[in-house]
Order: sequence, then structure tokens, then C-alpha cells
Amino acid sequence: MNYVKYLRDRIWHDVVNFMGVNVLIINESNQIMLQKRGTYPFKWGLIGGITELGQSLEETAISERNSLFIR
Repeated sequence: MNYVKYLRDRIWHDVVNFMGVNVLIINESNQIMLQKRGTYPFKWGLIGGITELGQSLEETAISERNSLFIR
């Protein structure tokens, strides 16, 4: 099935965003920083997210990186 056609059949001409980023952060010990996701048993993944409409990939990457250090 064509996923874009499937969505278009449901949302018609509304704007849809298919862009996202992953951020690779390496600490001073040369370790890749991962994001803990979900509840137990936890899953680990690269830091990332979907861009907001009008947001650049660079802005999204910075936003995702900064969200890790706000908590």
C-alpha cells in the first residue's frame, strides 16, 4: 500500500510533515548517548524527533538535544 496515498485519502490537502532527525551525541568517553524510551522493559534509541512545520532540520536537532538536558 502507498502510505502517502493512504494518508491523503484521509486528510485530503492538509499539510503533512514527513521529516525528522536523529541526533548522535558522543560524550568525552567516546560513548554514544542513547535515549531511554517507554516503560519497563525500557528500550533505548537514538535521540530524535519529527520537525514542526516551518522548522529546519538543524532547529529540530537542537531542540531534541536540548530537551534531554531540561529534565
